[in-house]
Amino acid sequence: MVIEYVVEKWGMSALQAALMDLGNDVPINDALAKHTEPIEKLDESFAAVSIRRRIELQLQQQLDVLEQKLNQLQPSNPGADAKALSREQQAELLHFQQEKLATRKSLRNVQHQLNADIDALGLRLKAINLLAMPLLVILVAIVIAWRRWARRRISVR
Repeated sequence: MVIEYVVEKWGMSALQAALMDLGNDVPINDALAKHTEPIEKLDESFAAVSIRRRIELQLQQQLDVLEQKLNQLQPSNPGADAKALSREQQAELLHFQQEKLATRKSLRNVQHQLNADIDALGLRLKAINLLAMPLLVILVAIVIAWRRWARRRISVR
């Protein structure tokens, strides 16, 4: 699950680079921190994502169980009406339907949070591409201009 998280968030190249470092006897925490983020922050973000995924899995399992119970309670033939069910069965059917709706709502919320995390990562990468790369190009241009200026100054003397 950690490998899946690293690949999802930083890409296969970060995982491959970390594995290469591990092959060169770099400690695992140092290798991961070098190619992802500081290990403390990595632990926190992975813990948050794994908790959300665990909740999503539990909700999905709960939803599957509820759907099975609903299928058992509902009449097998489509022509049968609700009067064929006893009051207790009708109450139980209504309860399961309400619980199913609540579970689906919770599942949607968890999935929304996971998607929000992915969207935030995408925005962060866009910001880096839009801001950091032009700044890096400008910095390189300034360094080259300064070196040329220093060479001309030395050659004039």
